[in-house]
Amino acid sequence: MQASKIEHRRNTTTWRKDLGKNGSLYLFILPVIAYYLIFCYYPMYGATIAFKDFRIARGISGSEWVGFKHFISFFNYPDVGRLFRNTLVMSVSGLIVGRVTELGFALMLHELRFKNLKRVTQTISIFPHFISSVVCCTIFRGFCMTDGLFNNILSWFGWTPVNLLTMPNAFVPIMRIMGVWTGVGWGSIISLA
Repeated sequence: MQASKIEHRRNTTTWRKDLGKNGSLYLFILPVIAYYLIFCYYPMYGATIAFKDFRIARGISGSEWVGFKHFISFFNYPDVGRLFRNTLVMSVSGLIVGRVTELGFALMLHELRFKNLKRVTQTISIFPHFISSVVCCTIFRGFCMTDGLFNNILSWFGWTPVNLLTMPNAFVPIMRIMGVWTGVGWGSIISLA
């Protein structure tokens, strides 16, 4: 018991000496700590909204606590299995298709012998990563219309033009194509690095 008190006292003095000696260096940690407290931990308070019967007029703290009521009603929803399946399909297909295309594109860029062509290709391919999601969705909406780019290409193979956004089976491929288009440039540059 006595040895643990001595060890504790020794650790405390060592820590205080280190703080006195390197106190100015510890000040560099304060902005990082402030960042995590303000932007990572404080917003987690908003997650309590899932356990409350939220009313805008009352705010989060004034709303009535209902516990797992919303979770129970969600899991009793008849289509909850389909929702989970769709989420899994979208996530897994996004990971697989995204990584394969990023790595493949990175390998193709790596094999380019002309440096200028390589730089231009990287610049053009990374550009969609910096475009707003709203703009990307608007562009793809135009591509999927009856007279859009995708239907023009499909008409070369004998298909009749149809609005692809009205076809439920076309949603996942359209989302994957859009994900590849917006992410392949950035992912390939990360892979090249």
